[in-house]
Amino acid sequence: MHYANKVCDLECGKKPVCVHEFVGPVKIVLVESTAVDYQRKIWGSAAFTLATMLMGATVFAVFLFTLSFKLPLFVNLHVVLCTMGFHLFTTTGILMFSSLFGGSMHLTPDDRKVQHTILEIFGFLIGWAGILLMIEYQELTVHALTGFIGAILAVLSSVIGPTVYLTGPKKFGLFKKNAHRVFVIPTFILLTVCFVLGLMKASFIKWTPIKHLHYILIAFTVLYSAVTLVSIILRAMYGT
Repeated sequence: MHYANKVCDLECGKKPVCVHEFVGPVKIVLVESTAVDYQRKIWGSAAFTLATMLMGATVFAVFLFTLSFKLPLFVNLHVVLCTMGFHLFTTTGILMFSSLFGGSMHLTPDDRKVQHTILEIFGFLIGWAGILLMIEYQELTVHALTGFIGAILAVLSSVIGPTVYLTGPKKFGLFKKNAHRVFVIPTFILLTVCFVLGLMKASFIKWTPIKHLHYILIAFTVLYSAVTLVSIILRAMYGT
């Protein structure tokens, strides 16, 4: 077998595409990512890592609050289940679609869809369990309205989502995929607003050991939610 017709001479990163051709019984062409693509992947992966860390810090703070039992038991369960379902599982499920996310980096596209579906189903069921615990006692507040409307949209999104996988790349399937995204974005925004309003509750603010800690957690929530929304938009535009 002959040597490669072209090897990297440290100039390939400056060119649009770096191609290596190996000539033998079978011609093999390797197309490498450019330096720009590699930098984009680095920054994208860093953004996902940061989002995961911020989400973990925020969710863990809420879990610690529930362990202090400052609220009635059923309210604590509501907080834990809704936070776990509508933020920990669903956000991770959305990020799981990207190859830049650490949890899905080595998975095939089909496996990413499976992981996404599993996480979203668990998130949907656990989140709705948390809502049903409070539905009899919940007052009509912005927190309650955004959470309930977001959960209703989550139902519609969850109904459409599995059919996208079953119909495949057909035209009707593409329509369902777009419809799924149309419901996902407002659902995620409403549930994020609901979560932020929960962080602004007087009982949580009084519990925090550091003054204005809730503002820091709100900033964390906005940042990791923004990264998640950008990942949805980029996937819709470029399939990444």
